[in-house]
Amino acid sequence: MRMCSASIALTLLPLLACGGGTAVAVDAPAGGPDSGSGSGSGSGSAGCTASASYTGTLTLQSVHSTGSGRDQNILYLGDLDADAAPDRLDIELYAGNDAPGGVFDPDIATKSVSLTGVNGSDDACAACVQLWTNTTTNAGGTVLPAEQYQATAGTLDLTSVSGTLTATLTGATFTHVIYAASGAQLPAPDGCTSTIASASISAPLGSGSGSAFAPTASNPRPVQMLRHRSRAH
Repeated sequence: MRMCSASIALTLLPLLACGGGTAVAVDAPAGGPDSGSGSGSGSGSAGCTASASYTGTLTLQSVHSTGSGRDQNILYLGDLDADAAPDRLDIELYAGNDAPGGVFDPDIATKSVSLTGVNGSDDACAACVQLWTNTTTNAGGTVLPAEQYQATAGTLDLTSVSGTLTATLTGATFTHVIYAASGAQLPAPDGCTSTIASASISAPLGSGSGSAFAPTASNPRPVQMLRHRSRAH
């Protein structure tokens, strides 16, 4: 999911899973004050880039999976609107070596996961869900979000994590977040929020090396959260 931090430049960095898995390219978008004009709920003077709510209709869904067992990561992106710079739903699932003691320790498995508590922040989540606003995609096919909204309530019900990722997201509330220089996630001062009542996720898992997952503007490479990039460096 996306990484907003005023101290991070637009730089392409390699990421290795904590268990020594395949490297995944990660872009860190520039942060700073919200410059969008979305209609999300909040009191920030610069406005909220997220809509107050989304229908949950997802298009251009793509999934990237690396590793297996305790080393597996599953990264998902789906478009929530048809804008030129679309808002996207980002779901990241991390097995035990990357999220010890998490809901997927040892392995990523089908289950119903609450997006509160440890999974309501990317500091230690194993089931990490974010809303990314006004995204663009660079020449390498990597998504760059303008802002990140962390899911702080709701349920992710996973019904398949092999071959095809299928899941239902219900009752999700998202809070605009920013990142300290240390990488810690913090609520944004604008207080912007958004909701998704229900969304159905379904996409075949790609390895990232074949034509089914060749990153392009219409089929972008998922981006991992700042937490995981920071831990790898």
